[in-house]
Amino acid sequence: MNKPTLQAFAGGLIFATLVLGGVYIISEEKPLEEPIIDAETVDTFLEANNYVKVSESEYVKLKEASNELLSLKEQLQSGQNEAKPQSEEVVDDNTTSNNTPKPKQDEASPEPITYVLTINQGMTSTAVANTLQKNGIIKNAKDFDTFLVNNGYNRLIQVNTYTVTSNMTYDQLAGIITGN
Repeated sequence: MNKPTLQAFAGGLIFATLVLGGVYIISEEKPLEEPIIDAETVDTFLEANNYVKVSESEYVKLKEASNELLSLKEQLQSGQNEAKPQSEEVVDDNTTSNNTPKPKQDEASPEPITYVLTINQGMTSTAVANTLQKNGIIKNAKDFDTFLVNNGYNRLIQVNTYTVTSNMTYDQLAGIITGN
């Protein structure tokens, strides 16, 4: 390489740098435009996706009505399951080594309650235990939930519909709702 060729190459680099620098300085940086959300846009979206617009007061009324219907449904279910008297749980020799209560085998014991338990997606072990207690299958939801957690069953609960009875032990109930 000779001197004039090297000078021409350097001059070309300087010229290209000046042109690119000038374009960079002159050009305006445009910020990203945020989409404008107005009532018309929301209405169009709702119609396109088959949604319904509800005011907050209507939503509160609908939520209250839904809760009222659920409580009426629970009352009806518990009314159908009123065939058993409620008795206090007595801790005695009727437990196994892993603290699972055994049903008492008395001649005068009431007929066991049968309940169809539906476990939905996202239902926790606490919710399952509360449902079983409300329907007379178990006496203490907290004890059953603690049993599920201590034995690792709370992570194995399967979404499904199960038929359970009030004379089942905690082990039997856990086996059913976990699919084991």
